[in-house]
Amino acid sequence: MKRTISKKAVVIRFGLLGWKLYTKNEMKFAGNPGYIFRLYACSFLVFFSLIVMLALLVSVKVWLFLELFLLLLSCWYGLWASKFFAKYF
Repeated sequence: MKRTISKKAVVIRFGLLGWKLYTKNEMKFAGNPGYIFRLYACSFLVFFSLIVMLALLVSVKVWLFLELFLLLLSCWYGLWASKFFAKYF
């Protein structure tokens, strides 16, 4: 039997963005780790890319470096989310 996921567990691991994604898409998570990965990775990338756009005011090289770093982080974030939710679904 699968355990239920508490709000606190999701917020601590993935923040408010992760909790919002979880509550809106909980029914689609069952048996679909690829969906979880794409959802969390793309959402993380889009949300934080908007913030990193401010670095474009400083330098194009800094912005490019931050975007590449953010791309790697978003893949890691999506993988982490898919592994976490695989334990429950």
